[in-house]
Amino acid sequence: MSLVRWMILGGTHAAMLGAGFALGVYFLPILVAEAPPAAQQLQAAQDSAQFQGDFVRDLPGSDFLHWAEGTIFVA
Repeated sequence: MSLVRWMILGGTHAAMLGAGFALGVYFLPILVAEAPPAAQQLQAAQDSAQFQGDFVRDLPGSDFLHWAEGTIFVA
């Protein structure tokens, strides 16, 4: 085989390896995620929390990729 063909095959195989790795990094946490807790467990955790914090989207330093909305409870 010619050098050009080896370079093309090497490049396409490397691209597919990279794509497979990226998809694995994306999908593995979704595939192995545990079931969410029951609503009663969440309510009990909220009631016993010592601290509460609220996240709003328009804080200084937030941009279109780095922001949060919601409430967090820390026991």
